Amino acid sequence: MVLPRMNAHRLVVIAAALTIAVTGMLASMLAVLIGQSLPQAVHNQVTSASNTTLTLSGPVTATEDRQYDALLPGRLRSALSGAPVTIAHALWSDPLQFTGRPSGPPGGGTEAVEAAAFDDVSAHAVLVRGTWPAAPVAGKPIPAAMPAAAAALLHLAPGDTARFRDALSNAPVVFTITGLYRPASQSAQYWQLASYVGPSGVSSANGFSTYGPLTVQPAAFAAGGPLTMDAGSWLVRPATGRIPAGQLSTAAAGLTALIASLQHPAVLPGLTVATSLPAVLADAAANLDVARSLLAICAILLALLAGAALLAVTRLLTGQREAETAMLIARGATRGQLARLAVAEAIPLCLLAAAVGAAGGV
Repeated sequence: MVLPRMNAHRLVVIAAALTIAVTGMLASMLAVLIGQSLPQAVHNQVTSASNTTLTLSGPVTATEDRQYDALLPGRLRSALSGAPVTIAHALWSDPLQFTGRPSGPPGGGTEAVEAAAFDDVSAHAVLVRGTWPAAPVAGKPIPAAMPAAAAALLHLAPGDTARFRDALSNAPVVFTITGLYRPASQSAQYWQLASYVGPSGVSSANGFSTYGPLTVQPAAFAAGGPLTMDAGSWLVRPATGRIPAGQLSTAAAGLTALIASLQHPAVLPGLTVATSLPAVLADAAANLDVARSLLAICAILLALLAGAALLAVTRLLTGQREAETAMLIARGATRGQLARLAVAEAIPLCLLAAAVGAAGGV
């Protein structure tokens, strides 16, 4: 009985089916936008933002450096809602003063050289001449490579011996230059590790010029080694695309709290932290909230419009069936039977039209 009744008023039934299908299509589009497209857009915004790395540096001893090495990975992952991080590390020596040359550059001031050991430096630099340094041998000069720009300023070449003294302990330090290198890319994030000197080979401030770094193996800073550790630097590259979209605000707050605790720790020496990541995460979270609010308003308006359209179609169908309904009641049909008949029409029609619309929307 259901199919003949629907066929008798097929234009109105088709109008109802189209209304449901279009509503389902638009609703599924909004659901996909809120559930998938918006998080992807936010992750693209975060990953394409500049200065989302964290550069940490500060004066630390070898023991304190090891403590920070053990502490940082876990605290960073916790602050970033479990997102993985990649950490590069550099060790820095006491300032090394020249021996056997004038006390300062032609323009006046004081000169010093820094020695450093970088994680995996050969993967981020191009060897111009010579070879990378080997581990130091007790009683012999420390093998070291230099940026070509710094070597040119200091008139050093592979095979030369460079003599310095530790500016703090006054102990003599001798290096053998094994090679010259240049950064594979001056703008690569990796070279933020060299913040104490910079990729140009010299850093000048307040009449003080620092050259280098003399790049050595980490073994040069080992206990009893020829170099005394004065500072450490860390470059943290978080996988920002792995931070859940719903956790951006939490990650921004957690990272801000972590930075504050690193700058003013209770036990370890404080570190200087340079990054824009908390602001980037907070902006992305705000943008996501605004976009979701706008789409939620659209969903409410869609529901109201669809409800009004279906109400109009229902009233039209009821008006066309007044005579039919009166005849069925006169023949003994109860209101319960008429309601079951309407449900038998409505449920399959709604489910089928909604499924078609939802598939089209996705």
